Amino acid sequence: MNRPTLHPEARSLGMAGRHLLGTALFCLLAGPVSGAPLTVSPPSLPPVVAGSPYNVTITPSDGSAPYHFSLAAGLLPPGLTLSTAPTNATLSGTAGAFSSYDFTLAIGDSIGAERYLRGLSLPNTVASGSNLPLSPPGSTGPYGIVILSGALPPGMVIDSNGNLTGNPSQSGRFSAVVEFTDSLGNKTILTLSLDAIAPEPARPVPTLSTWALWLLSLGVLVLGLRRTRI
Repeated sequence: MNRPTLHPEARSLGMAGRHLLGTALFCLLAGPVSGAPLTVSPPSLPPVVAGSPYNVTITPSDGSAPYHFSLAAGLLPPGLTLSTAPTNATLSGTAGAFSSYDFTLAIGDSIGAERYLRGLSLPNTVASGSNLPLSPPGSTGPYGIVILSGALPPGMVIDSNGNLTGNPSQSGRFSAVVEFTDSLGNKTILTLSLDAIAPEPARPVPTLSTWALWLLSLGVLVLGLRRTRI
């Protein structure tokens, strides 16, 4: 009995069908492939304040593990170290004497997706007219501000733009833990240790009392009479 002869195009379609079936079976056995983009928590870094303890754990999610962490640009402020692990990284330490630093951390996954976090360093000395930008770089205001513990220097506040402003009325070191909530609902906690310099109180100009003025006038009168007699 003669078997029917398949047209070449029909044989090609059959092979394509078997290939698609094999691919579908492989995907089914291999499990679902995550298509979610790489995300990082926290979404932005709090600024580094000189002399203030700093400890932030950076945790990626979604994407494709394992993750890697690196310093992509700039330099870390002296006193801070970046410790990495397969699932997270920790930026911690206490920055030393103030110097301006602007750095960027890169977080990537195994398939090449990357996210970047920018960090800034700030001074820890505030005085009259100071305007210290404490909001996390890359975040969006307005901010909700909550003092979780401690206190800011008297006379100073953090406004809805994330700036520490005002005129300290008392000198000394003040510590506070502040929670920032940006317009997207992201929360960032910042630990502050600030040296406040209050203006010196104005010294009163010495004035003469009524009795002192009367005695001075009397002395001038007596001196005038003596000169007249001479």
